[in-house]
Amino acid sequence: MDACIAAHVAAQEKRLAGQLLEARKNLRECAAAECPGEIASQCTQWLMELRSEIPSVVIVVRDQKGRDRSDVAVRLDGNELGRSWVGAAVDVDPGKHRLSVTATDGIKVSREFVAAPGESRRRVSVALRPRAPARASSTSPTEPPPYLGYALVGIGAVALGASAALWLSAKSDLDGFKEDCAPTCDQSKVDSAKRKATYSDIALAVGVVGAASGSYLVLSHGPTTTSGHGFLVSASGRF
Repeated sequence: MDACIAAHVAAQEKRLAGQLLEARKNLRECAAAECPGEIASQCTQWLMELRSEIPSVVIVVRDQKGRDRSDVAVRLDGNELGRSWVGAAVDVDPGKHRLSVTATDGIKVSREFVAAPGESRRRVSVALRPRAPARASSTSPTEPPPYLGYALVGIGAVALGASAALWLSAKSDLDGFKEDCAPTCDQSKVDSAKRKATYSDIALAVGVVGAASGSYLVLSHGPTTTSGHGFLVSASGRF
């Protein structure tokens, strides 16, 4: 008695909430012969009305050649349907649903559909298509900037500037000695001017090597291949 009343009440609540499949289950319980006559009669009447309200769908699965496929796993709203869907209508609640199909070769397809109340044997088709091959990434891994190359270019530029400054200073001193005191000039001053000239040569060599090495590292950096054209940094003569 209590179970009949509970099923009777639950069926009304489920029906109003749009959960028609659960409502049908409750109505079958309270329409049983074991329930009181008035409750059973009412549940039987509601059960007949509900039959025209519950929508149903026919699931059709085809491969890329248009052939019917039944060797697939089908899930409706996450629930495995087994083989019950093959060639038969599947009852569903009104509203939005998600259908997922997995083929034996691993192809997976999902789609959503909306079932309207009373919609009978609506056709829901799923096309199995092979997955497109993954495109190879066109971008190569990012390489860090050639910091060493930049540093060497900077060092070379500083060294070349120092070389020029030392050469100008040494030349100025030596020219002055020739005009003012040659050949009786202070030897320490003459030696100082000569050291400047020597340091100028050393700075020149460092500057040329640094600039050339740094330029090579900067220009050869990156994934692209270089062309046959190169560059040559040369220095000749003496300050």
